[in-house]
Amino acid sequence: MAELTAQQWAELEMALANGFVAVENINRRHSAYGLKQKFSREHFYVTQEQFTRAMQNIGFHVEPFGNGNAHFNIGERSPYFE
Repeated sequence: MAELTAQQWAELEMALANGFVAVENINRRHSAYGLKQKFSREHFYVTQEQFTRAMQNIGFHVEPFGNGNAHFNIGERSPYFE
């Protein structure tokens, strides 16, 4: 896994902070694997582990499950889904 630069981490965290709205409960409809694909298409490649770490860094709750994947407390009405 190629490590991200400090600038890439900042861009990733900014995009996720602006793209997701936190809710009380974990949303199991979306996983780090699926969510990171949109970011990778629109910005630069990130792994699901990097995506998860960024979500955790900006304060989202993380529920890990199999092979480095995770669910988060993100709302379905988050701008990321538009």
